[in-house]
Amino acid sequence: MSAIFRLLLAVDLRNQMCLHYRFSHTCGHTGIGPLISRKGGFQQPHSLEIPSPEKLTIIHLTLPFPCPFCPASNCSSWTRISEVSLDQGILTIMSPTYPWSWIIMRSCKYEDVTPQDWAHSTSENSGYRQMAWIPRPCGEVRVAESLEEVVRDGQVVARMTTGVASAWRQRADEPVESRFAGLLSQFNAAILSGDRSRR
Repeated sequence: MSAIFRLLLAVDLRNQMCLHYRFSHTCGHTGIGPLISRKGGFQQPHSLEIPSPEKLTIIHLTLPFPCPFCPASNCSSWTRISEVSLDQGILTIMSPTYPWSWIIMRSCKYEDVTPQDWAHSTSENSGYRQMAWIPRPCGEVRVAESLEEVVRDGQVVARMTTGVASAWRQRADEPVESRFAGLLSQFNAAILSGDRSRR
């Protein structure tokens, strides 16, 4: 597996491309990897100028285990998960040996992750190890399907539509923090769950 990750890291760096890793866990929750510049360095998320689509290669990696926020995870430092607030996530690094899982480094917001943090993925002893910031899943996301009839070219055609609803509660005296990443992760898990139920 580490050989595949090293190969993916090298993809398109010679062609002046930026790489951005995205991770999907078996539970459907997602993780965000580093943005690697054309010079091979890690860029800081909040100071980053978003590359044009022609210069950005997004690499989607499907992982064979659940995210650290799900009870079935065998991630290290499970007890620290409860300390993560809804607007934050956890910075993780891949375990060096099989079976692979995430090792939790700390809880933080994505914009607080620095190039020095991402640099922990490379070391002389263990080569390259994947890293990810995994947002704490937030809110309740429901996927509902319904059958509706539409008129197309003068004929009535039945089609299946999928609606998505999301909600969370917050006390009025609490400051509002962005929970978009956590909601998006929940959304992905809900869609994946719907896909599984149709199979």
